[in-house]
Amino acid sequence: MALKTTVYLNDQLEKRLQDYLQENPEATLSNLIQDALEVRLNRENAAAALLKIAGIAHNAPHTDDTNREQMI
Repeated sequence: MALKTTVYLNDQLEKRLQDYLQENPEATLSNLIQDALEVRLNRENAAAALLKIAGIAHNAPHTDDTNREQMI
């Protein structure tokens, strides 16, 4: 399923986008937006995964004294 939508940019961001697209003729607006969304969504998924891991490890001991004699 493809999504077609309208995006509104402020003047400064639009200028930066136009400059970027002129300097990078191989880039397309669609690909640029898709790449940016992938980065953002992957970062949020990674953060959620880390929080989940932290929740799993919530009861883990802060120190490991099982080999204390050997370490001293």
